[in-house]
Amino acid sequence: MPGTLRPVLSVGLISCLHFVAGTTCLQSAVTTRKDLVNAKGESYPVGLAYGEWDASKVFAEIARITIQEILGYNAQATGYPSSPESFRALFGCTNPTETSDKTGCSDGDTRSHVLMESWHLGYPSTFNELVHINHNFAAFRASNLFYSIESMYISKAVWEQKTLAPLLDTQEGLHEDGQPWTYFDAISAFDTSKLKPCTSTRLTDDNIMRNYLTITGDTAGVYQNTSDGLHAGVCHANYWWLAPGECRTSSGLRCVPWITGGNGWNLEQYMQKATVWQIPLAIGVASSFSAFTEIPMSKKCLFYWWEPDTLFATLEPKYVTFPAYDAAAWAAGNYSTAPANVMLENLVSYDLPDLAPDVYGFIHNFQMSMDTMRGIMLDVASGTSAYEAACQWTKQNEDVLRSFIPDTTESTTGSGQSLTTSSAAEQLPTTTRDDENETSGVFSVTMSAFEELGICPEIIQAVEEDDWLLPTPVQQEAVPLILGGGDVLVAAETGSGKTGAFGLPCLQIVHETLRGKCSTRKANASNLKCELNLNDKDMFVLVTEDGMECKSEDDKRWNGIRATIDVMKGKYMFEVEVVEGMVRVGWSAGFAKLELGIDDKSYGYGSTGKKSWNRKFEDYGEAFEEGDIIGSMLDREKQTISFSKNGRDLGVAYKLSPDMQGIGLKPHICGKGFMAAAKFDGPMEYPVEGYLPVGEIDPTHTPQGTSQAKGKRPPLCMILEPTRDLAEQTYKCMTTFNKYLDNPTVRITLFVGGIDEKEQFRALEEGVDIVVGTLQKLMDYVRRGKLDVTHLKFLVLDEADDLQKKDDRKEIPRLNAQIKRGRRDRVQTLFFSATLHTPEVRQMIDDITDRPIWVDLKGKDSVPETVHHVVLYIDPYQDLQWSDAEIAVRAKAPKEQPELDGVHTKASMSSIDSKHPEALKLSEKIKVMKPKMVVKIADAFGMSQCLVFCRTNVDCNNLEDYLNRLGGTKAYGGKMETGKENPYSCVVLAGMRNQDERRSNLESFKEGDVRFLICTDVAARGIDIAGLPFVIQTTLPDDIENYIHRIGRCGRAERMGLAISIVATEKEKVWYHKCPSRGKDCKPWPGNTKLTIPFGPDQKLRPRDDANWIIDEGGCCIWYDEPDLIKKVETRIGMPMKVMDAEDFSVPGVLESPLGEAGKKRIKKAEVVKEPPSRRAQMRKKEEAAVVVYGAKKGDKTLAMSAKHTSALAPVVGELAALEKEIQFSGSWWLEGILVGSVWTTASALEVAVEQAEAISGQVITGSTVSEWDYIPSEGSAAGYSAALSRGYDAVAETITQAPPAALAFASRLPVSPTEKRERIQRAWEAGLWARAVLEGRISKPRPTPKTALRSTVYVIVRAPGLARPCWVSSAAEYYRILPQFTEDSLSHSFASQAEARAYCLAIGIDFPDGTLESGVSMTYVLELHRMNLGSEAEIHQESFMIPIFVRRQGLLLAMPAEALPGDLLSASGTSGPEDLVGPSKFVNVPAVMEMEDGTETPLDFEITVLLVDLHARVLDFVRQFDPVTEGEGILSFSAEGPDILPSSPDLLSAATTWLEEAQDERVQYYSAAEEGPSTAAPRRGAAKAKAKQPARKITTAVLSEQLSALAQSIPAISQQLQEVQARQQQFENILASPAPPVSRHTSYRQDFEVPPLPSRGTGSPLHFIQKVGAPPRTKTVAAPVKTPMEEDKLAAGPQEEDGEEEQDFPLDMAQSLFQQQKALTALVAHITNSQDGLFDLGSSSSSSSNISLKGSAKRERLMADFASRKGDFLLKIAQNAFKRMKPSEAVPKTLQEFRGKALFTKYLERQGGYGGGQRDLGLIMWLLSHIANLMLMEDNIGARDLLALTMVTVEQAALDGGKWEVAWLLSLQEDPPSGVFGARPASTNPRLRAFSPLCPPDWAATTLSFVKEVDVINARRQEALPKKPWQKPEEGDPKKPKNPKYPQKPKKGAEES
Repeated sequence: MPGTLRPVLSVGLISCLHFVAGTTCLQSAVTTRKDLVNAKGESYPVGLAYGEWDASKVFAEIARITIQEILGYNAQATGYPSSPESFRALFGCTNPTETSDKTGCSDGDTRSHVLMESWHLGYPSTFNELVHINHNFAAFRASNLFYSIESMYISKAVWEQKTLAPLLDTQEGLHEDGQPWTYFDAISAFDTSKLKPCTSTRLTDDNIMRNYLTITGDTAGVYQNTSDGLHAGVCHANYWWLAPGECRTSSGLRCVPWITGGNGWNLEQYMQKATVWQIPLAIGVASSFSAFTEIPMSKKCLFYWWEPDTLFATLEPKYVTFPAYDAAAWAAGNYSTAPANVMLENLVSYDLPDLAPDVYGFIHNFQMSMDTMRGIMLDVASGTSAYEAACQWTKQNEDVLRSFIPDTTESTTGSGQSLTTSSAAEQLPTTTRDDENETSGVFSVTMSAFEELGICPEIIQAVEEDDWLLPTPVQQEAVPLILGGGDVLVAAETGSGKTGAFGLPCLQIVHETLRGKCSTRKANASNLKCELNLNDKDMFVLVTEDGMECKSEDDKRWNGIRATIDVMKGKYMFEVEVVEGMVRVGWSAGFAKLELGIDDKSYGYGSTGKKSWNRKFEDYGEAFEEGDIIGSMLDREKQTISFSKNGRDLGVAYKLSPDMQGIGLKPHICGKGFMAAAKFDGPMEYPVEGYLPVGEIDPTHTPQGTSQAKGKRPPLCMILEPTRDLAEQTYKCMTTFNKYLDNPTVRITLFVGGIDEKEQFRALEEGVDIVVGTLQKLMDYVRRGKLDVTHLKFLVLDEADDLQKKDDRKEIPRLNAQIKRGRRDRVQTLFFSATLHTPEVRQMIDDITDRPIWVDLKGKDSVPETVHHVVLYIDPYQDLQWSDAEIAVRAKAPKEQPELDGVHTKASMSSIDSKHPEALKLSEKIKVMKPKMVVKIADAFGMSQCLVFCRTNVDCNNLEDYLNRLGGTKAYGGKMETGKENPYSCVVLAGMRNQDERRSNLESFKEGDVRFLICTDVAARGIDIAGLPFVIQTTLPDDIENYIHRIGRCGRAERMGLAISIVATEKEKVWYHKCPSRGKDCKPWPGNTKLTIPFGPDQKLRPRDDANWIIDEGGCCIWYDEPDLIKKVETRIGMPMKVMDAEDFSVPGVLESPLGEAGKKRIKKAEVVKEPPSRRAQMRKKEEAAVVVYGAKKGDKTLAMSAKHTSALAPVVGELAALEKEIQFSGSWWLEGILVGSVWTTASALEVAVEQAEAISGQVITGSTVSEWDYIPSEGSAAGYSAALSRGYDAVAETITQAPPAALAFASRLPVSPTEKRERIQRAWEAGLWARAVLEGRISKPRPTPKTALRSTVYVIVRAPGLARPCWVSSAAEYYRILPQFTEDSLSHSFASQAEARAYCLAIGIDFPDGTLESGVSMTYVLELHRMNLGSEAEIHQESFMIPIFVRRQGLLLAMPAEALPGDLLSASGTSGPEDLVGPSKFVNVPAVMEMEDGTETPLDFEITVLLVDLHARVLDFVRQFDPVTEGEGILSFSAEGPDILPSSPDLLSAATTWLEEAQDERVQYYSAAEEGPSTAAPRRGAAKAKAKQPARKITTAVLSEQLSALAQSIPAISQQLQEVQARQQQFENILASPAPPVSRHTSYRQDFEVPPLPSRGTGSPLHFIQKVGAPPRTKTVAAPVKTPMEEDKLAAGPQEEDGEEEQDFPLDMAQSLFQQQKALTALVAHITNSQDGLFDLGSSSSSSSNISLKGSAKRERLMADFASRKGDFLLKIAQNAFKRMKPSEAVPKTLQEFRGKALFTKYLERQGGYGGGQRDLGLIMWLLSHIANLMLMEDNIGARDLLALTMVTVEQAALDGGKWEVAWLLSLQEDPPSGVFGARPASTNPRLRAFSPLCPPDWAATTLSFVKEVDVINARRQEALPKKPWQKPEEGDPKKPKNPKYPQKPKKGAEES
């Protein structure tokens, strides 16, 4: 169990294990012992730390005995009360028990060196804090032990009661259908004084109960307190919580009690399990720890426990198994699967490898199984002391312990235990061997990279000869896990080395098993266990675990089962006791029917006293019944079968026919509604002389034992492959690995079709250790009894997803069951593939694995980083731009044309062909263009080796023929010719070729004898061709899954590859044979060209779709839609495809044109606008162009590696390992299997480390962890937990989307290529989505972001303890000031630019933070002067730095270098007007400072001259943020010394403030006022604190007088505006009075409201500056027109362009006209209306009033805009109104988060009612909507979404039923609403608003009333303006037609549409 819950049974101060002086455990104990000696010359014993619990004591004793008595060191063991204290001891802390002291562990002298059985993964924060503080002396993991187990347990006395499967230790066995309560004590038998009341347990935890309710929906098991709204579990009898179902409905009478301790350890977990799996649990909590230990000892119950431990060991309990741990479900709060177990590890101090390398080697190699530990714990629990138990085990296993000690003469890793997991942070220190010190016991080991994984030297020698110098990532992850035991699932990209990942460890363990290092069953007769065969029975037959009893409750049919042993020779018998029902007993062949006696290969004797054979029932013996024992004897010498009853011989029943001589017979039981017990082993109840029990059969008398009798070795490892080619390739790899293994050699055999069976039978007779083959072939041998699978240690499923697809007969589960049947040892099941995420594969994993560990390196359907995969489109509407000679430049016969596939013949033309002849021509042209494009691409890239994928065998044949004809040769003939004389030499690897030809062709291609290998999807999986540079797909695969496997054939083993998909822009008609012959037998050949319907991804026929030409005409063709397939590929891989130019074959951002300058595509200069790349971008582009060489290793500039690994790489690996450890323990550590770097150290220190690493390796380190970081909160985990977490991320990963245009717009100013812009923004967007998932509670930690080499300049802190709101800073120093220590609640990210940070925030759903805390942020910008039309004749700089100081409404005050603007421009600005670009300016001298790396300022001893200038807001179009990483040169800076010299922030602010106070110009008076100091809210950076806020200016008579004067000055202008409005209004009314013009039939009568988007100006918009700089200073009251709300909105959106519509001749529409009037009126009364009620304008005027107000319209538009931009907080407002109605005297919550947990809306509806009478239907709908709103308040978006779906179905059903809700309400899955909903609504006390909903906020009501009134006024005025015409009766025969139809009319047949 996690260490945080593990109780300490012996608590006290530090204790030591004391021993009698002079006593020893081993007879061979070393008598002379030594101490450790450190560098100071101090000597002391080896220190062993242990925890005060029995398991830890036992491990410490075993280690102490070994270190003292075998290795000869003095050793001392010291115990600590808790794990954190033992950690501190290992870190060298002088006082380990003082856990509050964080600094006393840094002197480097440790006295405790070993901690066995460490639970440090249960205390991640404590351990990581020690690593951080004492990183130079950090302890580290030496080896893994095993996983601890924490579960629900059942004692042996209970589980032994139930003898029939499923047993009680399984989730199925506890299902209520099996009435499991009959095996347990009733809850009434428990003493309640030993139980806690429910109110004292976790049943009252609101969060736990709400989560339980959310997951299970069990409303009857949880109630909500009406007083405080909190949730609690419903309690029975005050002490028990009862699970739903039988337990609850019986009021506790039919329950299985489960007891836990504490205040309810893991209570929430087993509440969910009981509900989900229908286990009738009654959960009780023990009142104390002593009660917790007593209850399971005295009562039959389930109980909570953990292992290894002695607490309940004497009960010999079993843990109850549940489905395998699901990380994603647990992260979402769903605990229905098994919990994640914690790996127990052995830790050592940092100095032990140097002080005693042999001791360290022993600890590293030490291993013990959980089963062994259980036995030891049982001994200790029975009274044996820890020392005695350890000594006893050590004596029995002394040889094993000695094998763990490293040999001083050779390098070894013991029995294969992994040194590390995948983390480089845990690599062992690597030193060189010192032969001179062998006699003193001091030595060290030189270890290769593979040796550190635990691989033995013989295998390493073999792989290094094959140029495997370093393990790949998948091998680093998987090999230690496989060596450590357990089932492993590996999902990794193709070409990543998966074959080695399973082949190396499996081969090693098989070899060690053969050498006797590992225990296995001995191959003798005792292993031929005869038992009832689970795989040879009817489905209704149940079998006990021991395989000796069976039953069937089906009393309608006969159900049978056979045993496992065939009898071929000898005389054997078995007995069957009839328990109940009708039974037949006898013998049958393994292939006979399971109903005994109905065919000629089975012989039975039944309860009715009749024998049965071949459906013939004849009298025999006598009838038998319950309690009788029937004996069945088989004599293969005389070929007779006889029976006995209770020992009485009934005589011979059958004489076998001669044709049965060579057929084995098995014991057989059959019956109806029966139960029977078989006995196969002696002694028999009634033995018969001359007959032996069949369970003691001579191995030579049965096929299962013949091979053992001859001494053959049964296979230990089986590797399944989906195809013959893959099986052959894996076989070759395994034989290569096996090259140097001997004594004994490992026998590896291939089993595939096409090989002589005699050879395979001969191999089986001689003995096989590892079998490699296809599923069908191996299963055939298993069924025929030729292949014994009962000894397998490994079952490997390579390309498991393809195996699952091809396993139509469900052979894999049957094979797995047969392998594991009756086994007590573990069989490791390994899954390997690029894709393991499909539901079908996941189901198979759940079925045949046990708690597997995931290794998911790349996630779902990933593309290898070493593969550049692109798409090249061909358009059949356009011809290829080259002639035939230009296409095939190396051809001997370039005019040859591709051969077509015959699909376009007209012999049986499809209806689509006749209707769309053009499509048929285009399809034919596509088939001609694609082969030509293959040739052109091959020549352009100079391809010497390329794999070409075609869709069908016919396509392969045609392309082969075309290439050979171009080269002037016939088909390739083999090794007799090199093939090089044909520049397009090729061979085919397709399904229609025989196996020998396929094998030969593949070898020819690998050897380089031919250039092209043309293949179908048969080669898409696993075919490994070393260094393959190119792949071309002429047609995309039918199954999108195969796309990844196809392109993964190149780019393998870290070599670069290019995969090109040739895709037609139009549909192509292709063959699609569904007939068994796959087209071979189609007549007329090659097939019927009519259409058929293809299969979908689910292997089911797709639905008919006439629009897409998916129809069934009985033919063999389909129309292939490749553009649609490309979309599916992009969806599957999660990114858009890069497009290759069809003319010059270049790929933007990836690949330059291979045609050179002469062949490049010509593009007009005007068509391309390129941003000037920075120096760094140019350098990066140059490096990338130099490195990418397809077929060569990624980043390999030399393209050669002349030295071998041992001679050239080993010294570097040693130095790097030492340096790596120093770096890692100074600046990074291992958290949850994820390396988090450069967090605790400074950037400068890491840069020094990187430089050292570069100097040693000789290479530039491009992937940097210096500045980019992710923090992942830590939780308890096991080794390899990063892989398990990946599985948990799947749910979130599926929701990751492409960055939207709004996010990409942020990158418009980044000075990088468009491709890099997209990549950087996409990276930030994805990081934001992961962070959002954390904030929403879907996961506990985000997935790491890929690292970049860019320097971070923006640090966004989303969440941190004590942080009120998100913020961002620009330096690492400021970041650590805000967040000095990471916690589980912190969430943050760093980026290289603000553009990425903004995309990150947008993805999260938060606004980009306004800035920082007190110290401000960097606000340096660049003004692009060359783009501005300044109107100066002087020379102007291109670009200049600028620092914004203050922002006003239409301008901003900047600080710029003194030379930024020419003097003539500044002198002319003295008389500038408000709209001029340049305003007042002033030169000031300011002290200079230097901006440091961390954002601080260092004062300098000189001043710089700065220009303060007021500029109009139009300059924002020419502003961008300065990027210190990529910019600097060419920009005018404040000082010639460099761009990092800036004016001092406080002094600059002070100088600007002083000038503004003194300035008289009207423009700058908007910044400040004489009475008020300017705001200091927005300094550029620095530590200057803001001034205290000035008091508000007092309203005096002088102030009012000033306002009236300004208003009076505005009256003339207002009057003129009124006159213009009246004139326009009169003109408009005249227009209305005239006849209306005809309305076009396309007129849109109503348009949806849309909020116009703000102008996208990157970081240059006014809003951007307002957010960054802060609010402007308070302003003076100056005479200026009062802006209307709509004008303010327009101004806030940035500078707008005038459209000039006001000056046009025709009248404005009504809204424009009224808007002009409103502008004038609002200016007069704004100061009055702003202080009045929202209903001010509603009470004074009538509908005929001449005064028309538009305030309602304006407010309504604002509400609509808020709704469109999602800023209106609509839900919050109605929640607040509901709260006010419910609790008028309480404070109203101000945020939605404060409403969380309150069922507000349903309570409101129940209290307020109002849906009585005829409104019941509305009440039901409102009840559903209230539940949805409650779920939204609780942030349960999934629940709200699902309930909304149910509501839609419910309402639609009610509509279909004519408004009747009887059926509809049942579909809602809701209980009936309370009666209060349908009561009368309380009367409103506010007559002004009583017409509105109580939930409606007053401002909404006021807005609506205002709008209604305005509409009424407008309608009235319009009616008054319309002319009054007398009504005239229409003449007969000429009815008056309407001028315009209400809706557009459908044109008459034959008429033309306008």
